[in-house]
Amino acid sequence: MTRSGSRIIKVQNIRFPQVELIRKSLDAGVVFLYGLIMDVTSRRIADLQREIDFIIDTPDITLPSYLVAPIPFLGTPFFYECLDKGTILPKTKLRDLDSATLSLRPLDPISEVANFFRNIQNLSGYRLRVLQRSLSFFKRYRSKLNTMQMITALSGGVLLCAERLATSSDWLGLISKRKRFRTHISTSETLDDVYKPAFRVDYRYKDYFKPTMVTDESGRLSEELTEDLIITKKALVKTDDCVH
Repeated sequence: MTRSGSRIIKVQNIRFPQVELIRKSLDAGVVFLYGLIMDVTSRRIADLQREIDFIIDTPDITLPSYLVAPIPFLGTPFFYECLDKGTILPKTKLRDLDSATLSLRPLDPISEVANFFRNIQNLSGYRLRVLQRSLSFFKRYRSKLNTMQMITALSGGVLLCAERLATSSDWLGLISKRKRFRTHISTSETLDDVYKPAFRVDYRYKDYFKPTMVTDESGRLSEELTEDLIITKKALVKTDDCVH
């Protein structure tokens, strides 16, 4: 890795053709696992869908273990970059930084992006193709990988297709026969049950059940986080100066 300004550049991701690298690893008996960040802030949905189609139509490689939205984690250089550019959506809660909720302004219309994330989280519309390519993958590498390696290599696609069953919150929803309506957009995303006390709680504790807000209604940094994050930013700048 090399450092450029406040960024960490992982050059190993671009030094070799990715498909060739994954194929060589699997042929050598090494399971290659990876994930994809669906960065709708710098790429169009159509471009991302073409990439997903390519991966699914290439049974020589493993499927990604996860497909996530870009996340501006608090205190990171990426967070401050997004904050300075004003790309963090208004009324974003700390709870929304969960990889399945869009918290940054996308290139495409927000309604289209919301629908994209709603479907891509569990590969809706791709499941038959995932099954077919998994069979092709098994035939291709059954002499290269042992049983545990094969299970691990195929688990990414299975977990993506069964995303609802693989998350504890959805299990609770299935058991209680309640389903939280999700917008997948931080500005309008509804709160889940962790913000609702399971029993009667004294009124003086009501603030414990309020979400921590990252941005206010105008998209500016919320007052409750301002002091702490300004201190953190100064520390990052000082550390970066020391590195240079």
